[in-house]
Amino acid sequence: MKAISQKNLLGALLLNLWHLLLPAARAAEPAPRPNILLILVDDLGYGDIACYNPQSKVPTPNLDRLAAGGNQLRAAYAPASISTPTRYAMLTGRYAWRGPLKHGVLRPYDPPVMAPGTPTLALTMRAAGYQTACIGKWHLGWNWPTTDGRPVRADGDNYASIAQRIDYAGKITGGPLEYGFDYYYGEDVVNYPPYTYLENDRVAAQPTGMRTVFSPSPYGHIPGMAAADWDDRKVETTQRDKVIDYLKTYAAQPAAKPFFLYWASTAVHEPITPAQEFAGRTGLGAYEDYIAQLDDSVGQVVRALDELQLREHTMIIFVSDNGPRQGGTRQSGHTSAGEFFGEKTTNWEGGHRVPLMVNWPGHIPPGAQTDQLFCIVDLHASLAGLLAQPTPPSARDSENLAPLLLGRADAAGRDTVVLNPWNQVLGLRKGQWVYLDHAGSGGATMTNIKTLPTQLYDLSTDPGQKNNVVEQYPDRARELKAELEKIRRAED
Repeated sequence: MKAISQKNLLGALLLNLWHLLLPAARAAEPAPRPNILLILVDDLGYGDIACYNPQSKVPTPNLDRLAAGGNQLRAAYAPASISTPTRYAMLTGRYAWRGPLKHGVLRPYDPPVMAPGTPTLALTMRAAGYQTACIGKWHLGWNWPTTDGRPVRADGDNYASIAQRIDYAGKITGGPLEYGFDYYYGEDVVNYPPYTYLENDRVAAQPTGMRTVFSPSPYGHIPGMAAADWDDRKVETTQRDKVIDYLKTYAAQPAAKPFFLYWASTAVHEPITPAQEFAGRTGLGAYEDYIAQLDDSVGQVVRALDELQLREHTMIIFVSDNGPRQGGTRQSGHTSAGEFFGEKTTNWEGGHRVPLMVNWPGHIPPGAQTDQLFCIVDLHASLAGLLAQPTPPSARDSENLAPLLLGRADAAGRDTVVLNPWNQVLGLRKGQWVYLDHAGSGGATMTNIKTLPTQLYDLSTDPGQKNNVVEQYPDRARELKAELEKIRRAED
């Protein structure tokens, strides 16, 4: 056997020592701190974007380009098929059915659904050294001041009476500023009163009178006070312009902290009110025009990042809060849920499967795609993990899937996703299977979900959920039911 020289022995020892120290050295490296623009749009379906749905009737060139330049997640889920629970889960890292809301959405003038001091994604980002801002829809409650000192709900749900008792000059507490955001500009919900913008903890423009007639789209509006300049058709573009203004102000700051900007777009929520310059743009209908407008707004924001030389240092996350209001084929021939069955408020795929794309030049490979499971609730832990920040224990349902967001080919997703529709008849996605914990009997309609039979679908062969195979695979159904109950009963 050939003897090993002292020089070679020393080299071997140093090499082994390097391999031992390398993990610690890598762990000690500072985590990258990109600017983060989180765009959460409203009621946009999986099939509403061309790159997710080859049969889409609506051109979405800006969103397609964003996806092509980064990572396109094709099995991303909203934790609920409605607004408030998804936003709650995203910010807290907890499924909403564990909290006080359980199911449904907050009504106009409802108090905050998050308890004071709740650890949120915004607070985690602030702890990581970020400046934080929220622009757009909030829908997580406020504490509204009243002129007579009585509680807002003293008149029950008489919204016209409540509207007359709000102190619009007073401080509005319980909003974004109290949950980790340094700046806020937006509205509660586009079809909820008061019809005026809020800036930080005050109304930006004093309401001048009651709004009782709604045009051009009356869907879901509730009577309330309105500012003189309020126009449904300008809400989305106003949000877009505020986002661009924020970026311009940021770019002018020397040595600024990185930003975490949460843009909660009002598009494409009812009322379907595209701006005047987009009305008739697609020739397909107002809904399709609104999608085209949203695509253009995202394009304008991305161009602003380019022009301000912020693009290479900014991670953009684009995702929808739930599926579309109408999942089936529209009059134009466009199918908002794509190949999936279901829509907003339901626990079928069309209600929960959402488009999600992540773009960060130089850090995410262009053209990356994954079919691994991801849920919006994971954004809290994933962004914390990206920045080497601890995730608060209260964010118990959030998983650190940062490698998946970054488009790494070998990255694993989560094992299960709990599906929470309007009325808390929960479901479970695991592997190729979806189990829906309905009880009773009835036909598969969108309105009688509580009386439907237990359902089991094999998405690998039946993505449209046309064939309930619970009778063919009773053991699989029992296994998934038991796992769902285990998740549901798990305590903090």
